[in-house]
Amino acid sequence: MRTLPIYVDPVPAETVSGYIGRIAQTHCLEVGEIRRMLIREVGRSTWSESDPRIALALARLCGLPDDAFEVSFEDHGMWTRCGHPRWKPQKCPRCRTLAEPRTACLECAGGLATTTRARTGPLCLRHGRWTLRGLDIKVSVGASARRAEDTLRGPLWERGIALHTGEYNLATAAVLAWSQGSDGDTFLEERAQRLGLPAPTMFEEVMLCGYPEVVRVVEVAMSPRILRGVLQVSRSALPQIDGFANVIANALGATVNERLRDWAGAVIGHAHRAVLYAAGLRRTTSAKNALCPQDRALIVASGTQRACLLRHVSPRILDGLMRGHTEGTSRLSVTRRYPLEPDELGLP
Repeated sequence: MRTLPIYVDPVPAETVSGYIGRIAQTHCLEVGEIRRMLIREVGRSTWSESDPRIALALARLCGLPDDAFEVSFEDHGMWTRCGHPRWKPQKCPRCRTLAEPRTACLECAGGLATTTRARTGPLCLRHGRWTLRGLDIKVSVGASARRAEDTLRGPLWERGIALHTGEYNLATAAVLAWSQGSDGDTFLEERAQRLGLPAPTMFEEVMLCGYPEVVRVVEVAMSPRILRGVLQVSRSALPQIDGFANVIANALGATVNERLRDWAGAVIGHAHRAVLYAAGLRRTTSAKNALCPQDRALIVASGTQRACLLRHVSPRILDGLMRGHTEGTSRLSVTRRYPLEPDELGLP
Protein backbone atom coordinates (compact mmCIF):
# COMPACT_ATOMS: atom_id res chain seq x y z
CA MET A 1 0.00 0.00 0.00
CA ARG A 2 1.32 3.42 -0.94
CA THR A 3 1.94 6.12 1.65
CA LEU A 4 -0.09 9.33 1.46
CA PRO A 5 2.07 12.30 0.48
CA ILE A 6 1.23 14.78 3.27
CA TYR A 7 2.43 13.91 6.76
CA VAL A 8 0.02 14.66 9.62
CA ASP A 9 1.40 14.36 13.15
CA PRO A 10 -1.02 12.53 15.52
CA VAL A 11 -2.03 14.15 18.82
CA PRO A 12 -1.58 12.10 22.01
CA ALA A 13 -4.08 9.21 22.28
CA GLU A 14 -5.85 10.31 19.09
CA THR A 15 -8.68 8.08 17.91
CA VAL A 16 -8.57 6.33 14.55
CA SER A 17 -11.74 8.06 13.34
CA GLY A 18 -10.44 11.46 14.41
CA TYR A 19 -7.16 10.99 12.56
CA ILE A 20 -8.91 9.73 9.43
CA GLY A 21 -11.01 12.90 9.43
CA ARG A 22 -7.87 15.05 9.52
CA ILE A 23 -6.16 12.99 6.83
CA ALA A 24 -9.21 13.29 4.60
CA GLN A 25 -9.29 17.08 4.96
CA THR A 26 -5.58 17.41 4.36
CA HIS A 27 -5.69 15.37 1.13
CA CYS A 28 -9.09 16.64 -0.09
CA LEU A 29 -10.55 13.15 0.15
CA GLU A 30 -13.76 11.75 1.55
CA VAL A 31 -13.60 9.84 4.83
CA GLY A 32 -15.36 6.97 3.09
CA GLU A 33 -12.57 6.70 0.49
CA ILE A 34 -9.92 6.24 3.19
CA ARG A 35 -12.08 3.72 5.02
CA ARG A 36 -12.55 1.69 1.85
CA MET A 37 -8.78 1.67 1.28
CA LEU A 38 -8.20 0.36 4.81
CA ILE A 39 -10.97 -2.24 4.57
CA ARG A 40 -9.50 -3.62 1.35
CA GLU A 41 -6.02 -3.67 2.85
CA VAL A 42 -7.01 -5.77 5.89
CA GLY A 43 -9.47 -7.97 3.98
CA ARG A 44 -12.62 -6.96 5.86
CA SER A 45 -16.07 -6.52 4.38
CA THR A 46 -17.26 -3.90 6.89
CA TRP A 47 -15.74 -1.03 8.83
CA SER A 48 -14.62 -1.59 12.44
CA GLU A 49 -12.53 1.05 14.17
CA SER A 50 -11.74 -1.34 17.03
CA ASP A 51 -10.01 -3.85 14.73
CA PRO A 52 -6.25 -3.50 15.45
CA ARG A 53 -5.50 -4.34 11.82
CA ILE A 54 -7.29 -1.14 10.79
CA ALA A 55 -5.08 0.95 13.09
CA LEU A 56 -1.96 -0.78 11.75
CA ALA A 57 -2.99 -0.26 8.11
CA LEU A 58 -3.78 3.42 8.81
CA ALA A 59 -0.37 3.94 10.39
CA ARG A 60 1.36 2.45 7.36
CA LEU A 61 -0.84 4.39 4.93
CA CYS A 62 0.22 7.64 6.63
CA GLY A 63 3.91 6.83 7.14
CA LEU A 64 3.65 6.48 10.92
CA PRO A 65 5.16 3.88 13.28
CA ASP A 66 3.12 0.69 13.51
CA ASP A 67 2.10 1.48 17.10
CA ALA A 68 1.06 5.09 16.39
CA PHE A 69 -2.57 4.45 17.38
CA GLU A 70 -1.95 2.15 20.33
CA VAL A 71 -3.02 4.33 23.26
CA SER A 72 -0.54 4.04 26.14
CA PHE A 73 -2.48 2.48 28.99
CA GLU A 74 0.30 3.48 31.38
CA ASP A 75 -0.09 7.16 30.46
CA HIS A 76 -3.80 7.46 29.66
CA GLY A 77 -5.56 4.49 31.28
CA MET A 78 -8.60 5.04 33.51
CA TRP A 79 -8.87 3.91 37.10
CA THR A 80 -11.98 1.72 37.38
CA ARG A 81 -13.77 -0.53 39.86
CA CYS A 82 -14.17 -4.05 38.51
CA GLY A 83 -14.09 -7.60 39.83
CA HIS A 84 -10.47 -8.23 38.86
CA PRO A 85 -8.86 -6.11 41.64
CA ARG A 86 -11.78 -6.83 44.04
CA TRP A 87 -13.69 -3.67 43.13
CA LYS A 88 -10.95 -1.34 44.31
CA PRO A 89 -10.16 1.76 42.18
CA GLN A 90 -7.18 0.66 40.10
CA LYS A 91 -5.89 0.69 36.55
CA CYS A 92 -7.01 -2.83 35.75
CA PRO A 93 -4.57 -4.37 33.22
CA ARG A 94 -7.24 -6.85 32.10
CA CYS A 95 -10.04 -4.35 31.46
CA ARG A 96 -7.64 -1.70 30.11
CA THR A 97 -10.32 0.98 30.26
CA LEU A 98 -9.77 4.31 28.52
CA ALA A 99 -11.71 7.56 28.72
CA GLU A 100 -14.52 8.21 26.27
CA PRO A 101 -13.37 10.07 23.12
CA ARG A 102 -13.64 13.85 23.42
CA THR A 103 -12.76 16.78 21.20
CA ALA A 104 -9.06 17.61 21.19
CA CYS A 105 -7.50 21.06 21.32
CA LEU A 106 -7.76 22.58 17.84
CA GLU A 107 -4.28 24.08 18.00
CA CYS A 108 -2.71 20.81 19.13
CA ALA A 109 -4.38 19.17 16.12
CA GLY A 110 -3.03 21.70 13.63
CA GLY A 111 -6.34 23.48 13.16
CA LEU A 112 -8.29 20.35 12.18
CA ALA A 113 -10.99 18.85 14.41
CA THR A 114 -10.26 15.45 15.94
CA THR A 115 -10.94 13.36 19.04
CA THR A 116 -8.67 11.94 21.73
CA ARG A 117 -8.71 9.61 24.74
CA ALA A 118 -5.83 11.33 26.49
CA ARG A 119 -5.61 11.83 30.25
CA THR A 120 -6.54 15.49 30.07
CA GLY A 121 -9.43 17.82 30.80
CA PRO A 122 -11.11 20.47 28.66
CA LEU A 123 -8.36 23.06 29.22
CA CYS A 124 -5.19 22.90 27.09
CA LEU A 125 -2.48 24.34 29.33
CA ARG A 126 -0.10 24.68 26.38
CA HIS A 127 -2.32 26.84 24.16
CA GLY A 128 -4.82 28.28 26.67
CA ARG A 129 -7.71 26.82 24.74
CA TRP A 130 -10.97 25.49 26.19
CA THR A 131 -12.55 22.60 24.26
CA LEU A 132 -15.62 20.76 25.51
CA ARG A 133 -18.47 19.50 23.36
CA GLY A 134 -19.53 22.43 21.16
CA LEU A 135 -17.53 25.08 23.04
CA ASP A 136 -14.14 25.98 21.61
CA ILE A 137 -12.72 29.24 22.94
CA LYS A 138 -9.43 30.89 23.89
CA VAL A 139 -9.19 31.61 27.61
CA SER A 140 -6.64 33.02 30.00
CA VAL A 141 -5.04 30.28 32.11
CA GLY A 142 -4.86 31.62 35.65
CA ALA A 143 -3.46 29.84 38.67
CA SER A 144 -6.87 28.55 39.79
CA ALA A 145 -7.73 27.14 36.35
CA ARG A 146 -4.30 25.51 36.05
CA ARG A 147 -4.71 23.96 39.49
CA ALA A 148 -8.16 22.64 38.54
CA GLU A 149 -6.82 21.05 35.35
CA ASP A 150 -3.94 19.44 37.27
CA THR A 151 -6.41 18.11 39.84
CA LEU A 152 -8.61 16.62 37.11
CA ARG A 153 -5.63 14.93 35.48
CA GLY A 154 -4.11 13.83 38.79
CA PRO A 155 -5.91 12.83 42.01
CA LEU A 156 -9.44 12.85 40.56
CA TRP A 157 -8.43 10.75 37.55
CA GLU A 158 -6.88 8.27 39.99
CA ARG A 159 -10.23 7.99 41.77
CA GLY A 160 -11.84 6.97 38.48
CA ILE A 161 -13.40 10.40 37.91
CA ALA A 162 -13.29 11.82 34.38
CA LEU A 163 -15.47 14.05 32.23
CA HIS A 164 -17.66 11.14 31.13
CA THR A 165 -18.20 9.39 34.50
CA GLY A 166 -20.97 11.65 35.88
CA GLU A 167 -19.39 13.37 38.86
CA TYR A 168 -18.72 16.62 37.00
CA ASN A 169 -22.30 16.64 35.71
CA LEU A 170 -23.53 16.42 39.29
CA ALA A 171 -21.13 19.13 40.48
CA THR A 172 -22.13 21.53 37.70
CA ALA A 173 -25.77 21.01 38.64
CA ALA A 174 -24.89 21.93 42.25
CA VAL A 175 -23.04 25.08 41.20
CA LEU A 176 -25.86 26.10 38.87
CA ALA A 177 -28.48 25.50 41.58
CA TRP A 178 -26.54 27.69 44.02
CA SER A 179 -26.04 30.40 41.38
CA GLN A 180 -29.71 30.49 40.38
CA GLY A 181 -30.76 30.71 44.02
CA SER A 182 -28.43 33.59 44.85
CA ASP A 183 -29.41 37.26 44.88
CA GLY A 184 -27.67 39.19 42.12
CA ASP A 185 -25.04 38.01 39.66
CA THR A 186 -22.57 35.35 40.76
CA PHE A 187 -19.15 34.47 39.35
CA LEU A 188 -20.85 32.33 36.70
CA GLU A 189 -22.71 35.28 35.15
CA GLU A 190 -19.77 37.65 35.54
CA ARG A 191 -17.33 35.31 33.78
CA ALA A 192 -19.87 34.56 31.06
CA GLN A 193 -20.25 38.28 30.40
CA ARG A 194 -16.48 38.69 30.10
CA LEU A 195 -16.41 35.86 27.57
CA GLY A 196 -19.35 37.31 25.64
CA LEU A 197 -21.64 34.37 26.44
CA PRO A 198 -25.20 34.22 27.81
CA ALA A 199 -25.88 33.13 31.38
CA PRO A 200 -24.72 29.48 31.74
CA THR A 201 -27.42 26.83 31.81
CA MET A 202 -25.80 23.77 30.16
CA PHE A 203 -23.05 21.46 31.37
CA GLU A 204 -20.32 22.77 29.09
CA GLU A 205 -21.19 26.40 29.86
CA VAL A 206 -21.11 25.93 33.64
CA MET A 207 -17.84 24.01 33.33
CA LEU A 208 -16.31 26.86 31.33
CA CYS A 209 -17.44 29.65 33.66
CA GLY A 210 -16.95 27.79 36.93
CA TYR A 211 -14.14 25.33 36.21
CA PRO A 212 -12.10 25.81 39.42
CA GLU A 213 -15.20 25.73 41.59
CA VAL A 214 -16.72 22.68 39.89
CA VAL A 215 -13.50 20.69 40.29
CA ARG A 216 -13.30 21.78 43.92
CA VAL A 217 -16.88 20.54 44.53
CA VAL A 218 -16.01 17.17 42.99
CA GLU A 219 -12.81 16.93 44.99
CA VAL A 220 -14.36 17.80 48.37
CA ALA A 221 -18.07 16.96 48.33
CA MET A 222 -17.64 13.57 46.66
CA SER A 223 -14.82 12.28 48.83
CA PRO A 224 -15.39 8.97 50.69
CA ARG A 225 -15.15 10.78 54.04
CA ILE A 226 -18.00 13.16 53.24
CA LEU A 227 -20.17 10.53 51.59
CA ARG A 228 -19.80 8.18 54.54
CA GLY A 229 -21.60 10.77 56.63
CA VAL A 230 -24.38 11.71 54.23
CA LEU A 231 -25.34 8.28 52.89
CA GLN A 232 -26.13 6.55 56.19
CA VAL A 233 -29.69 5.48 55.40
CA SER A 234 -30.27 4.29 58.96
CA ARG A 235 -30.11 7.90 60.19
CA SER A 236 -32.27 10.94 59.57
CA ALA A 237 -31.71 12.49 56.16
CA LEU A 238 -32.38 16.08 57.29
CA PRO A 239 -28.98 16.74 58.94
CA GLN A 240 -27.30 14.88 56.08
CA ILE A 241 -28.93 17.19 53.54
CA ASP A 242 -27.84 20.26 55.48
CA GLY A 243 -24.33 18.85 55.83
CA PHE A 244 -24.01 18.08 52.13
CA ALA A 245 -25.29 21.53 51.15
CA ASN A 246 -22.83 23.16 53.57
CA VAL A 247 -19.91 21.19 52.14
CA ILE A 248 -20.77 22.37 48.63
CA ALA A 249 -21.24 25.98 49.75
CA ASN A 250 -17.90 25.94 51.59
CA ALA A 251 -16.20 24.59 48.46
CA LEU A 252 -17.66 27.57 46.59
CA GLY A 253 -16.69 30.02 49.33
CA ALA A 254 -20.37 30.95 49.71
CA THR A 255 -23.36 30.32 51.94
CA VAL A 256 -26.22 27.88 51.48
CA ASN A 257 -29.37 29.18 49.84
CA GLU A 258 -32.76 27.54 49.47
CA ARG A 259 -32.19 26.43 45.88
CA LEU A 260 -28.97 24.62 46.79
CA ARG A 261 -30.59 22.99 49.85
CA ASP A 262 -33.47 21.68 47.72
CA TRP A 263 -31.03 20.29 45.19
CA ALA A 264 -28.96 18.62 47.93
CA GLY A 265 -32.14 17.08 49.33
CA ALA A 266 -33.03 15.58 45.96
CA VAL A 267 -29.50 14.17 45.51
CA ILE A 268 -29.34 12.64 48.99
CA GLY A 269 -32.83 11.16 48.59
CA HIS A 270 -31.90 9.61 45.26
CA ALA A 271 -28.62 8.25 46.66
CA HIS A 272 -30.37 6.78 49.72
CA ARG A 273 -32.82 4.91 47.48
CA ALA A 274 -29.88 3.60 45.46
CA VAL A 275 -28.15 2.40 48.66
CA LEU A 276 -31.28 0.50 49.71
CA TYR A 277 -31.48 -0.98 46.22
CA ALA A 278 -27.84 -2.11 46.52
CA ALA A 279 -28.47 -3.67 49.94
CA GLY A 280 -31.11 -5.99 48.45
CA LEU A 281 -29.27 -7.09 45.31
CA ARG A 282 -28.94 -10.85 44.89
CA ARG A 283 -25.77 -12.49 43.64
CA THR A 284 -27.31 -13.56 40.32
CA THR A 285 -30.68 -13.43 38.63
CA SER A 286 -31.22 -17.12 39.49
CA ALA A 287 -30.31 -16.82 43.18
CA LYS A 288 -33.23 -16.69 45.60
CA ASN A 289 -31.57 -15.69 48.86
CA ALA A 290 -27.82 -15.27 48.27
CA LEU A 291 -27.00 -11.56 48.46
CA CYS A 292 -24.47 -9.91 46.17
CA PRO A 293 -21.10 -8.99 47.78
CA GLN A 294 -21.38 -5.47 49.16
CA ASP A 295 -18.64 -3.85 47.09
CA ARG A 296 -20.00 -5.28 43.85
CA ALA A 297 -23.57 -4.38 44.85
CA LEU A 298 -22.63 -0.70 45.20
CA ILE A 299 -20.96 -0.61 41.78
CA VAL A 300 -23.91 -2.37 40.13
CA ALA A 301 -26.40 -0.02 41.80
CA SER A 302 -24.36 3.05 40.85
CA GLY A 303 -24.82 2.08 37.20
CA THR A 304 -28.35 0.73 37.08
CA GLN A 305 -29.71 3.48 39.35
CA ARG A 306 -27.56 6.24 37.84
CA ALA A 307 -26.11 7.23 41.23
CA CYS A 308 -22.41 7.94 40.76
CA LEU A 309 -21.92 8.78 44.47
CA LEU A 310 -22.15 5.07 45.26
CA ARG A 311 -18.86 4.45 43.44
CA HIS A 312 -17.01 6.44 46.11
CA VAL A 313 -18.52 5.15 49.36
CA SER A 314 -17.26 2.30 51.54
CA PRO A 315 -19.13 -1.05 51.31
CA ARG A 316 -19.44 -0.91 55.10
CA ILE A 317 -22.30 1.52 54.58
CA LEU A 318 -24.47 -1.54 53.82
CA ASP A 319 -23.67 -3.25 57.14
CA GLY A 320 -26.76 -4.09 59.14
CA LEU A 321 -29.28 -3.07 56.49
CA MET A 322 -32.07 -5.62 56.49
CA ARG A 323 -34.02 -5.09 53.29
CA GLY A 324 -36.08 -7.22 50.98
CA HIS A 325 -34.41 -8.52 47.86
CA THR A 326 -34.46 -6.17 44.87
CA GLU A 327 -33.00 -7.72 41.72
CA GLY A 328 -30.34 -10.17 40.65
CA THR A 329 -27.02 -8.92 39.28
CA SER A 330 -25.73 -9.73 35.83
CA ARG A 331 -22.57 -11.68 35.11
CA LEU A 332 -19.26 -9.98 35.87
CA SER A 333 -18.50 -9.63 32.16
CA VAL A 334 -21.74 -7.66 31.77
CA THR A 335 -21.28 -5.60 34.93
CA ARG A 336 -17.88 -4.35 33.77
CA ARG A 337 -19.39 -3.01 30.56
CA TYR A 338 -22.17 -0.95 32.16
CA PRO A 339 -22.22 2.49 30.50
CA LEU A 340 -21.40 5.40 32.79
CA GLU A 341 -24.32 7.81 32.50
CA PRO A 342 -24.78 11.12 34.35
CA ASP A 343 -27.13 11.04 37.33
CA GLU A 344 -30.69 12.04 36.59
CA LEU A 345 -30.09 15.08 38.81
CA GLY A 346 -26.87 16.05 37.01
CA LEU A 347 -26.65 18.36 34.01
CA PRO A 348 -26.80 16.25 30.83
